Amino acid sequence: MLFTAKRSRILAVTLSLILLLTCVGCDNGEFKKRIADFQGSVGLVSNSVGTYFAEMNQFERDLYLQDVLLKPPRTVVSRNLGAPEKPALFRVTFNEESIRARVDAITLLGRYGQRLAELAGTDAPERFNSAAQELGTNLFNLGTTFNKLAGNGDPTAGNFEGPIGTIVGAIGKMILESKRDNKLRIAINEAAPAVRTVIKQLEEDLSGVVFQQRLTGYSQAVNGLIVFYNCSVDPAFEAGLCPKPAPTLSLEQRRDLLNKINDAANRYELFKANNPVESITSLRDAHEALVKYANDRSPKNLAALVAALDSFRSSAEQVAGAVIKLRDLKRGE
Repeated sequence: MLFTAKRSRILAVTLSLILLLTCVGCDNGEFKKRIADFQGSVGLVSNSVGTYFAEMNQFERDLYLQDVLLKPPRTVVSRNLGAPEKPALFRVTFNEESIRARVDAITLLGRYGQRLAELAGTDAPERFNSAAQELGTNLFNLGTTFNKLAGNGDPTAGNFEGPIGTIVGAIGKMILESKRDNKLRIAINEAAPAVRTVIKQLEEDLSGVVFQQRLTGYSQAVNGLIVFYNCSVDPAFEAGLCPKPAPTLSLEQRRDLLNKINDAANRYELFKANNPVESITSLRDAHEALVKYANDRSPKNLAALVAALDSFRSSAEQVAGAVIKLRDLKRGE
């Protein structure tokens, strides 16, 4: 069944390629559909990544409270005023505005990619200008937001401001140009390097902060529950790790705890297998394919663009599906 499904997907991609290659360079419906699908994939990624960022504060709080629960006589601390980096109930790991700015960056990069693709796939470059003006304004406002965040202590916000300003400047030049080829040349030579820089910073933020912290947190959650269970059935287990007095659990309580261990292990495996960073990497690959197609609208580059857009859609759907499954596991606790 899996082999048949895979062959069906290959056949579908092949047919799409044939349809696209028979109309290279024309403003056709299939090309427009691909670009619309791309924007839909960007929406999935921005929502999924935004969810991971937004849930980090609650995720850290859940870990903290579990640690307090499993290690009596430890008590709940509301805030560590003298050491704000230490765990506490109201410790804020991520600022809401910082999260929203990064989600907006993903969304606006997607819109820029859509405009670039539309420009490359049409012989009517004037269509680009009206939509690009709004995009440029939104990007300018986003750059201002990152400047403010950098001044308020966001450690990587300053890395966004410069390249976003470059993209805004490139869009302005593209609007002033009347010829499509000149617009595309600006996009390729000036905007593309800045887009790469923004995507790279998004990858680093998501990988170094969200993915690593959350994966480590899921691992700690599993290990904490395992230690508590083992201490309850064998007080001599890892004497330095067991609380005193050792916990005493009924059969029903042990069964419930084993179910919690199973859920925690499932969350760890699910998150590890669905790294949200990969969706940003696929966005970068889609952008590179768009740039190549904008530079040379050959059948080869069109085929590469179709493959990159399909890969991006698949990655976006996978990450979005993982978010739903993680929420379901959480809801079932």
